[in-house]
Amino acid sequence: METYRFQVIIEPDEDGLYVADVPALQGCHTQGETFEEALDNI
Repeated sequence: METYRFQVIIEPDEDGLYVADVPALQGCHTQGETFEEALDNI
């Protein structure tokens, strides 16, 4: 199994959730109620 590394950007949104995005992968984004949850989800 190969391992890949991608930059992940996590920012709070106006609703108090955290949005996680991988700019190199179009459409790869998620959210979480906490920073850690967003990181786990991505």
